Amino acid sequence: MFRYLASLAVSLAVIGSASSVWAWGDLGHKIICQIAFQELNERARKEVIRLIGLDATFYSFTDSCTWPDHPRKRAEEHFINVTRSVQAITVSQCPRVPKS
Repeated sequence: MFRYLASLAVSLAVIGSASSVWAWGDLGHKIICQIAFQELNERARKEVIRLIGLDATFYSFTDSCTWPDHPRKRAEEHFINVTRSVQAITVSQCPRVPKS
């Protein structure tokens, strides 16, 4: 019985001392994106730079990595998750396109 109570007391102490968990925020996402950008080969890096240059909102790849966390900033855009084997997405598969 003593072992049970001691185990329960330790478990409650550990659970009770757990601190709040905070999300990464913009800075955390930018750091991870910078690491990912540096891991790209030269050809892929140039293509990312080219594509970011086409976007009037972002000046770098790391800046662009925060937009999913701020959906109201670019509400007209959306995404859907697909498996890696998907080669194309048709309009009929897109849940945001109005059905006629």
